[in-house]
Amino acid sequence: MIRSARRAVELDPLSAIIHTALGDVLFYARRYDEAIALYRKSLELEPGFVAGQSDLARALEHAGRLEEAIPAY
Repeated sequence: MIRSARRAVELDPLSAIIHTALGDVLFYARRYDEAIALYRKSLELEPGFVAGQSDLARALEHAGRLEEAIPAY
């Protein structure tokens, strides 16, 4: 699953939703730091992207980075 999602990012590197989808796959694999990086990238690509913002907050919380998670929510 991770390989397929990484391939999707390679094919469309400017898509916020695809970065978020890969972030979700990594989040559920408990690879929080990698997921956080992808959620942040999705927000660079599309600053108002709600899914990227909420997923970022959730990943920060699960990573134990509450000081960053609270304002992200």
